[in-house]
This record gives sequence, C-alpha cells and structure tokens, in this order.
Amino acid sequence: MQVILVRHGKTTGNQKRLYIGRTDEPLCEEGIAQLRQNRQQGLYNFPVDRLICGIFEGKSYEQLKTLPAYQEWLASGGEAVIEQGESRAQMTDRCLKGFAHQLKQAEQDGCRCVLFVVHGGSIMAILERYALPQRPFYDFQVENGQGWQLDLSLQGENGLCPGRCPAVRLQPTGGTEE
Repeated sequence: MQVILVRHGKTTGNQKRLYIGRTDEPLCEEGIAQLRQNRQQGLYNFPVDRLICGIFEGKSYEQLKTLPAYQEWLASGGEAVIEQGESRAQMTDRCLKGFAHQLKQAEQDGCRCVLFVVHGGSIMAILERYALPQRPFYDFQVENGQGWQLDLSLQGENGLCPGRCPAVRLQPTGGTEE
C-alpha cells in the first residue's frame, strides 16, 4: 500500500511561528492557495490531532524564551512533558496508534493508496518509526503543503509492516526525491 503524508496548509499561527496544539485555526490566504494548488494534484485536507502544547499554546519563541519551563523543555530536545500538555513520546504513541487504526481501515476497504493530510509532528513521528532510511525525528520536517510517500507492506504484526519501509520526500512540483 502506498501512503502519502502531507503537512496541512499554512495557518496564521504557522506564519507567526506559534506553538499551536489544540487551537483550531483556519488556513491563512497562503494556506488556501497551497490547498488550491494541491487540489489540482488530487490532494485534500482532513482535520487531525496534534501535540498538546499545554502552557506553550498560542505563544511564540520570543514570548516563551525566558520561561524556565520552556528552557527545560528545549534543553530536553523537546522530549520532556510540557506543563498541562504532553511529551513527544506521548504524542508519538498517540499518532502511531491513530495511523495504525486508519491503515487497518484502509486495508479493509481495499485501498491501495492512502492520503493523510496531517500536522508536521505527526509526519515526523510516523516516519521516525517506519521510514527507510532510518533518520531522527526532526530530519523529517516539511513545509506546509509538502510531504512524504511511504511504500508499506501490511503483512506484519498488527496490520503494519514489522520493520521499516522506503520513504521518499514529495517535491512541491508533485515529483519525488529519494
């Protein structure tokens, strides 16, 4: 099964470089234009969950940089639990469970190609676990409207490939890059 992971269109929070977790933001004009371009390529946007940012929600680096809790979180490499939020490990576990659930449903429906339009953290979590070549979490960052393609074999444990699968970065022109 082919899986395409695309980061959602740009929002005002993305433009302002804010931490957005639970806030439901509309797309900004640039994000709408991105989706129009993607729609011409047959890609559509679906709402999904993301990191629970807790006390960082809706704030920028400039607003947070002197906050001790933020400094501790940065020092942890983004691994620590965010106050009133969650850790990257908790977010990753939630994303992987949701991904597995959706893939099982797609397999039952006989799909050969599945598109997920998700948040950047979801893409990084999924690819850190499943992508070949194996890379660290932040190596899978993508800009809004861009993404990756995975070639999954659903023969493994719990309906997912037991190991890693080839991952190819999608180019804005609709092509791929290994």
